[in-house]
Amino acid sequence: METWHQKKLLVFLVAYPLIFMLLFGSAFGGDNAYITIDTVIVEPAGGITDPMVEAFSAQFNDIDAVRAKRVTDTGAAMNEQAARLIDEYDAVLVIFLPESMTPRHDDPVDIPVFYDTLADPNEQSVALGVTNSVVSGFSQSIFIQQLDNAVTDGVLTTNQVDFIKTIASPISTNVKPADAKEETDLQYIDFIVPGIVSLAILWTGVTGTAEGIVEDRVKGIRRRLLSTPVSRGSLLAGDMISQMVIILFQVTILLLMAVTLYDLHIAGSLWLVYGIIIVGTLVMIGIGLLIATVAKTADESSQLAMLVNFPMMILSGIFFTVSQGWMNTISKIFPLTYINQALRDVMVRGMSLSEVATPLAVACAFTVAFFFVGMMMLNRGEAA
Repeated sequence: METWHQKKLLVFLVAYPLIFMLLFGSAFGGDNAYITIDTVIVEPAGGITDPMVEAFSAQFNDIDAVRAKRVTDTGAAMNEQAARLIDEYDAVLVIFLPESMTPRHDDPVDIPVFYDTLADPNEQSVALGVTNSVVSGFSQSIFIQQLDNAVTDGVLTTNQVDFIKTIASPISTNVKPADAKEETDLQYIDFIVPGIVSLAILWTGVTGTAEGIVEDRVKGIRRRLLSTPVSRGSLLAGDMISQMVIILFQVTILLLMAVTLYDLHIAGSLWLVYGIIIVGTLVMIGIGLLIATVAKTADESSQLAMLVNFPMMILSGIFFTVSQGWMNTISKIFPLTYINQALRDVMVRGMSLSEVATPLAVACAFTVAFFFVGMMMLNRGEAA
């Protein structure tokens, strides 16, 4: 009721998830849902005269992830040309086509490829992966074609060619999706929304709880309420339930916007998603209780909440995976790490309750610990 009567606060609580989803959805959804690699293909100064080079070059035209721009070799040093083209076209990759793709003697054909070392690591990975895939596939097709020509010319028999193919490719892969709930193209917005939900839980749960309790204490509201027959447990339950209602309201707006405007696909159970959100909300409210026990003013509680929120936001894997090492070990002490992991596993990978039981159990353990310690400290502080 207090929130309902504060119209400015109510507007903010509604506008916060709307603005948040619009910003992240516009940045990572819609037309920007897939990574597109700007690539410059440098053709020989005399033009393409070898049909094999033309066929190889044409491979990049059929790849959605590649946006290719073609230029002519100026004759300058390749590394100088590559640096200039990366800067001029804001390219991630520069590929120099050879004049001929026919191997000479024992020397393989060399295709110089330069990439921008300052580009986003994800774009670098996609660019080099696509290029290696094209080169490998094209090289294999040339190899098979030359063997078939050898049979036609009578140089090799069919049995000999089959034996050579077996030696050249002794192992093959048969890639299939595992436990796919349904066929879908994963967009980046599908990966980022669980992190946005986790972030909303974090900020509203920790900061809202801490500031609300401290402000009521400073204004004398809690002292007056404690003088009534209402129990301390009921007051804490009221704080907890009000924050949970606000967070569930914000998260629902986030998810509705993501599904409606940015075609978010939730692979797993929506009920399980909300169950994880409720557990995460309880964890963050517990942290807010702890902050409220040591903060003397609302401003102080806000600063303490920021001190807790920022490391948790960065190291919990909300927007990027924490690399292996000591920082990865530190990330495991944050409850948001397990909430975010469970959300992403259900929303993106479609996992069931049994499959996310471990991170969910760890989050529940954090909840019990924070609530137990927070309520004890808060009751002791208010009794004093």
